[in-house]
Amino acid sequence: MHRAFCGALSHLVLPAASFISTPSSLLRNSTLISQRRMATIIATANDIQKPDTDYRQYRAITLPNKMQALLIHDPKTEKAAACLAVKVGSMFDPPQYQGIAHFLEHMLFLGTEKYPEEDSYNKYLAQNGGRSNAFTSDTNTVYFFTVNSGALDGALDRFSYFFKEPLFTQSATDREVQAVNSENSKNLQADVWRMMQLERELVFNKEHPSYHFGTGNKDTLKQIPREALLNFHNKWYSSNIMKLAVIGTESLDELQKSVLEKFSPVVNKDVHIPVDAQFGDAS
Repeated sequence: MHRAFCGALSHLVLPAASFISTPSSLLRNSTLISQRRMATIIATANDIQKPDTDYRQYRAITLPNKMQALLIHDPKTEKAAACLAVKVGSMFDPPQYQGIAHFLEHMLFLGTEKYPEEDSYNKYLAQNGGRSNAFTSDTNTVYFFTVNSGALDGALDRFSYFFKEPLFTQSATDREVQAVNSENSKNLQADVWRMMQLERELVFNKEHPSYHFGTGNKDTLKQIPREALLNFHNKWYSSNIMKLAVIGTESLDELQKSVLEKFSPVVNKDVHIPVDAQFGDAS
């Protein structure tokens, strides 16, 4: 999953990178258009730039917990989809727990308080013509799924619990170490991955967070206790550094109601993202 391309949404919604880094570019202006109960509406369909041939309707909202969401009504789509980006990645790994951000990405798929069965999320998607994936970069972790249009609400509910009440059971933690280790072994055979690691060696000094081992393997991850995963999630998975995009056949009002109901409970810890460290001397 590490650094995977967010292809499931690439033909449906704005590219994940632009939504993460430049949400203001979606708007013609930042004027507050209106306020509705439980959410601050910062744009309506007329305020979001789109081609004249684009028949879809858009709305950008800020939830009470400061999570930002882009809602897209597409009456013709056969597939609904959602993508949530958290402004935290491998650069935030504590030195003693290298690979924990990526490992946590894996663990969120393996059960929540409301849906404790480990494969509940992916089973629901598979039964409804969908699929899911995620990736961890230096500064972002992105989760996404597609599903048949009529099954969006159930998928969103399961998805939302990733960010509200993950389980991180010890048995799943132990087994998922092997999955991440296999992913790292596969990466070691890829030339593009080797080039990326060489660039890190040449550009960053050993104290810079980007120099650290972001993927993780059995040697680094077996040292990570369950409490460390919980602490990382509790510290960094805050609604004020999350951005959500949802597309479906439902009206904008229906999408808004569903998003507010499911994602407003995500806790806002008012996380402050630190300024990136200096590159320093690579020697």
